[in-house]
Amino acid sequence: MDYPAPGDPFPRYDGYDDPAERGRGSPTNRGYLEQPYAASGGYSNRASPIHRHQQHLMEDQSGLAREATESTKKTPPPRPPPPRQKKRTFTEEESITKELSAPQIRWFYRDDRTKKWCPFIGYDSLQLEFKFRKVYIHGEVSESGVDRIVVRGGLYEVDINEKKCYTIYWNEEATDVMRGMWHHYNTSEPLEEDLAKEVERKHLLHFRGQKIMSLSEEDGNKGPKPVICSLQFKDCHVDWNSVNDIFLYSESASSRLARSIGQSLGFSKASTSGYRLRRGYMKEARLEDKPPPISHLVLVVHGVGQTMEASNITRSCSE
Repeated sequence: MDYPAPGDPFPRYDGYDDPAERGRGSPTNRGYLEQPYAASGGYSNRASPIHRHQQHLMEDQSGLAREATESTKKTPPPRPPPPRQKKRTFTEEESITKELSAPQIRWFYRDDRTKKWCPFIGYDSLQLEFKFRKVYIHGEVSESGVDRIVVRGGLYEVDINEKKCYTIYWNEEATDVMRGMWHHYNTSEPLEEDLAKEVERKHLLHFRGQKIMSLSEEDGNKGPKPVICSLQFKDCHVDWNSVNDIFLYSESASSRLARSIGQSLGFSKASTSGYRLRRGYMKEARLEDKPPPISHLVLVVHGVGQTMEASNITRSCSE
C-alpha cells in the first residue's frame, strides 16, 4: 500500500491490498456508479469484503427490528362476550308462594376469626333443619332433651335450643348459629333471625298462594313499581313492590338523605339506598353435599403450642 505525500489526504482503506483485485471489485466493474474521490472522501468500499460484512450485519439488524415492530403491532384477540345470566325457572309446585321447604333454608355459623356468617354444607344444614322442625314444629322431644347434631366433619356439634356450636375434641369458646330464611340478594348474607321471622310472616300474609314470576316474566314489566305493602322496624323498613321485588331500607340519616336526593333527580327509591332481599338461600341444600368418608387417621405430635394456642393447631390441621 502506497502512503500519500505530505499534505495529501490519507486514503480510506477499502479492504484490498492488490490494485488488480481492487479493480475487479470496484463499484464500476460491479455495476455501481463511479463516485468522485473528493466527494466520497476516498476510495469507495461498497463492494469490498468489509463493506459486505457490514451490509449483512445491517440487514440482519433491520430484519430483527422489523420483526419486533410487527410483533408489537399485532392486535390481541377480541375478548369473549360476558356469560349470560341464566334465567331462573320454577316448576309448577315451586311457582306458588308457600312455606319454605327444608332445602331452601340454610343454617349458618359465625366464624370466630372473621366474625362473618358462614353457611353449613348442605348435609349439615338439612340435619339441623330436620331436627329443628321435629322439635319446634312437630313437638317431638325426648325425656333426655334435644340431642346435639354433629357437624363440620365430626369436629363440632350444634345445640339448636341455644343456637350455639361447640367443639368436641378441644376446649374453645362456642360460636353462634343462625337459621337463615331471608338473605341479601347480592351477598347471600342472612338477615337477622328475628327480623327474618317478621318479614316471612308478612310475606305469607300478603302473597300466600300467588304465583312467583320468573326473570323472563319480570323483564316484560320494566319501570318503577308501586309499593304493595311495607313493614317498619326500629332501624329499617322493608317494602314489597311485587312477590319477587322486596327491598330493605336503612333509617339512618345518611340513607334517608340519599333517597331524598335520588328521588328528586328521578331515580327510583330502590336504586338509591335499597338492598334487595332473597327469600330462601340461593342454592338448595342436598344430602349429597357432605364431606368424604374418613379413610386415614393422622397423629400429630406437638409441643407447648397446644397449651398456648390450642385452637390454632386444630384449625391448621383441618385446613
